[in-house]
Amino acid sequence: MHMFRLVCKQPLGYDEKIYIVTLVQKYRTSDNIINWKYVIKDLKIRSGKLYAENQVKNYWNSRSRSNSCDDNNTSLRLPIMEPIYVPKFNNPFRMRPY
Repeated sequence: MHMFRLVCKQPLGYDEKIYIVTLVQKYRTSDNIINWKYVIKDLKIRSGKLYAENQVKNYWNSRSRSNSCDDNNTSLRLPIMEPIYVPKFNNPFRMRPY
């Protein structure tokens, strides 16, 4: 039987999401590298469903990205600056197309 038939195509449930957070903390190395193979394996044992590694990674990355972007943190925002426009030609006769 092919592996793609065994993969659960349903979205992650609330319990699975909470468990993924726990597993990531457990399997994260000192270099901040996450061993996704073990996360997927433990998630399958706990929930009985085999989720695709990409699906679990996408959840974790979007969660960590949304947690790192705080609305009150203005250092991540780009400043809004009006562009300074200086015309190339100040002589009206040079601006004529003919």
